Amino acid sequence: MSSPQNLRPGAATIAVDALASGSPGSSVMTPVAELPISRSRAVSAATAAEERSPTPTAPLDTSTRLAVDRTRLAYERTLMAWVRTATALISFGFTIYKFFEFEHGRGVVSATHMLTPRQFGMVMIGTGLTALTLATFDHRRNMRRIRDEFGTGSRSVSTVVAVIVSGMGLLALIAAMVRG
Repeated sequence: MSSPQNLRPGAATIAVDALASGSPGSSVMTPVAELPISRSRAVSAATAAEERSPTPTAPLDTSTRLAVDRTRLAYERTLMAWVRTATALISFGFTIYKFFEFEHGRGVVSATHMLTPRQFGMVMIGTGLTALTLATFDHRRNMRRIRDEFGTGSRSVSTVVAVIVSGMGLLALIAAMVRG
């Protein structure tokens, strides 16, 4: 066991009765990492701490409510930025595909490359769809965490926009694949 003078600054400590020292009722500060706690006791301690935390139905004070709203709106802005990025990738990929399809129709011969313009367009569209899908799942996870922890939340308009853009991107990908 460590004395308070031997602890690292900022180390998590807990008061432990010093029964072994023979002086009942005295306690020493011990780093949490040095305590022999079984996993089941640690889990039950975490569960007890969660039960003591305020329930989601308890009204939040004004500063906490405003902080939760700011955090929720930051997640909304982040998803909208991903929607904007995915829209740019999807539209750029589809534009490249259509441009080179038009050039091919005019009879312009292209040199052989590692990727054809059609394949490059499909990669761009797929990248945009993948980024948007991952960002939407991350947004939903974060919103669920806020709703579970604070009991507040509303429907996300940016999620609806992300689903619409994903649907249009999926149509663009199917169009590029079918018109091979």
